[in-house]
Amino acid sequence: MRKMPSALKAFTLSLTLLASTLSYASPASMETLRLRDQHDTPIKMSANVRFVIFAHDMPGKDLVKEMLAKAGENYLTEHHVVFVADVSGMPRIIARMFAYPAMRKAPYQILIDEVGSRTGDWERQDSAVTLFRLQEFAVTGYEFIDTPEALNEAINRAAEAVTEAPQTPTEESDTETPAGE
Repeated sequence: MRKMPSALKAFTLSLTLLASTLSYASPASMETLRLRDQHDTPIKMSANVRFVIFAHDMPGKDLVKEMLAKAGENYLTEHHVVFVADVSGMPRIIARMFAYPAMRKAPYQILIDEVGSRTGDWERQDSAVTLFRLQEFAVTGYEFIDTPEALNEAINRAAEAVTEAPQTPTEESDTETPAGE
């Protein structure tokens, strides 16, 4: 049996360690994000979206729901925010029978990743949401937030720091509604 050279062993070990640390990542851009909302409307990301709130578990979804109940139903639109929920961890029958009907009652838009194919590798932390900051589709940063007050404060603080006016919406096709208008 031939022995593997030590340099090759070190390289293989390095690649293995690197791959294991990259299990979640921040998306580089949201330009290609296409999801359906709770009313089954296909949604395409708009260039004027400044924040994406990403919830992957029930405590995160409840956190957003609580924050928006206090902030008002136009909060997402006024602050150029899109709310994305990954429901792939929920059994499909439960999602269809209970979660979707409950989400349809929400007075704000929720983009849904039903199978986790679009958000499965996004940064996440249990019992928290990920707030992605964007500029013309590009993700410029993110943070984990675990209270409704901190989420509201982070969006308001970052929105106040932006001195430029929001970009005008891009032309969209007739079949997709732009998110964050």
